[in-house]
Amino acid sequence: MCAGWKVTRHVNRRDCAALALGGVILALEGGTAAAADPQGLDGRTIEWMVPFEAGGGTDVRSRFHVPWLRKYLKSHVSIIIENKPGAGGVSGTNLFYANRTRRDELNMLSTGGSTNIAMIMRQPAVRFDFLDMIPIAGFPVGSVWYVARDTGIKTVADLRHPPKTLHYAGVAASGRDLSGLLAFDLLGIEVQVTFGYTSGGASTLLAFERGESNFDMQTTSVYQSRLAERPDVVPLYTDGILDQHGDVVRDPSWPDLPSVKDVYVTLHGKLPSGPEWEAYKIALGTRGALDMMVWLHADAPKEAVDELTQAFRDMSHDPEYQQALAKQTGGYPIIVGPEVLKPLVKQTFDIDPGVREWLYGWLEQKYNIPRPRK
Repeated sequence: MCAGWKVTRHVNRRDCAALALGGVILALEGGTAAAADPQGLDGRTIEWMVPFEAGGGTDVRSRFHVPWLRKYLKSHVSIIIENKPGAGGVSGTNLFYANRTRRDELNMLSTGGSTNIAMIMRQPAVRFDFLDMIPIAGFPVGSVWYVARDTGIKTVADLRHPPKTLHYAGVAASGRDLSGLLAFDLLGIEVQVTFGYTSGGASTLLAFERGESNFDMQTTSVYQSRLAERPDVVPLYTDGILDQHGDVVRDPSWPDLPSVKDVYVTLHGKLPSGPEWEAYKIALGTRGALDMMVWLHADAPKEAVDELTQAFRDMSHDPEYQQALAKQTGGYPIIVGPEVLKPLVKQTFDIDPGVREWLYGWLEQKYNIPRPRK
């Protein structure tokens, strides 16, 4: 058995050696751990699974939080961060979920937008259910939509009849671009879309800089650092963010920019409604409010859930933490607590069958993406 941590059913001796060489074991308190409390955290090791490669966005943000947990957890614990990449986060998330009946109840999981899309699209490889987990912390990410100045577009009203054809460089219709493509259709914007920029935002930004596209979206942090001061860029609107009631409101990082909801009102003179609007809110949730989530198993001990939740809540009020987090996310506050996150999770993943069928049909008709097998 690996020293200092409890081996779960899926870890063998070879896994222990690999973890000892390549894993990350982060002690949150020095000295020898006390005897483990069967219900609480004291003396235990938390295995924090990250189902993506080391160095990726979800991994970096997970590791970023270890010293803050050291500061705010009351118990003496250690954390193992274990990367289990594969299938856009699906493989590791499946592993976490499958071990829920024979596990160290203090296992923790981080997920990202691609994992969310996989569940919504009911990809055949998915064996997990977010509705059967406890969300304790969520890290929203906002995005800014902008055009090249030489398009002649100055405000969102100009999107009715753009002086030039708009070109958008995308990654995948059923992935990163889903909410944006739904917004194009919802708003009635004519945009020529080219897929295949598989490196995500970095490759689509490069396409914009090369002139391959003239209409693009980047996260707030990237826009602030790379685009905000450029004279050849015109910011138009944001995705908006979901409030605690599941409604789309203005992005607090960009209070002077309209949200997609505001743009719809400007272009159509009424509030958006119907299955396409509901589908947009679902897609927005997968990469906005729920972009990165931290989860526990559904039957984790209440004492452990409460202490971890309180640690995230306490750090969220620390000005130093807020400043450090803003450098990663663009200034969005952490969302803490199952009581706040569960309604957002339910809205995003417990989808009305009519809306789900509309979304599958739209993707199939518009982008030739087959419906998931039932």
